[in-house]
Amino acid sequence: MSAKTGGRMRAERSSMTPLSLWPVLMTATIAPPPLPHLTVTDPQERWRQYESALRFWTSRSCVRQVVFCDNSGFPVDYAPIIRWAREHGKTIEVFSYAGNQDTVTRGRAYGEGELIRYALGVSRVLGNSPGFFKVTGRIIVENFDQLERLTRRHRVVVSKRSLRRPGWADTRFFKMDCVFYRRHLMTLHETADGDDWILGDAYAMALGPLDIPSFPRALRIHGVAGNGASYYDGIGRYLLKSLLARSGLYRIRTVT
Repeated sequence: MSAKTGGRMRAERSSMTPLSLWPVLMTATIAPPPLPHLTVTDPQERWRQYESALRFWTSRSCVRQVVFCDNSGFPVDYAPIIRWAREHGKTIEVFSYAGNQDTVTRGRAYGEGELIRYALGVSRVLGNSPGFFKVTGRIIVENFDQLERLTRRHRVVVSKRSLRRPGWADTRFFKMDCVFYRRHLMTLHETADGDDWILGDAYAMALGPLDIPSFPRALRIHGVAGNGASYYDGIGRYLLKSLLARSGLYRIRTVT
């Protein structure tokens, strides 16, 4: 079991993680800075949503480790959820640091990129794994078990966010090899200069020429996004999008 909050860390070393049991990295901002378009700003309410998502991810049979990384530095008692995970044979590794000021000046996309880079730099769980599944903290992917099973032979899987906008990678959820991320994606957010800068656009531009696979089914996402938008696809919409995903239409390609 491992956790780090307020500069303190408890950790235990894990063995190298096989391809089929990669950890989940959850990015979070429990106490957000004053930014436009935020609908839920109360830290306690946001933490309840994050905690609910943590329980979902740690209850997945193919997830043994979850890394939770918050960039607000808001004090939270993580002990109950860490203990709950341990009782279910799972590990939650927690990191919390104060990074909100840069998010105010450079936007949420910059904060998201920094969260991933920070986690890769300090997490022993991620350091002992060849890759990870990244998810924006307050959402769940209801068909994760299926997606994990269908993508076990792939080390990098990223889908388009929308068919109406081809140059937009879905950064809410993806599968990522650590070496690949460091080589191709880790510094892209450094060019962000405001809240209208979109990380998914930069990812799509970098990934387009690289022939990266997309998820072979639609992402059945449920929960609250960073900007407060709520997601829930009904079964009809999900089946239609999955049919399109199976045909490869959500694959990121170079936009000409």
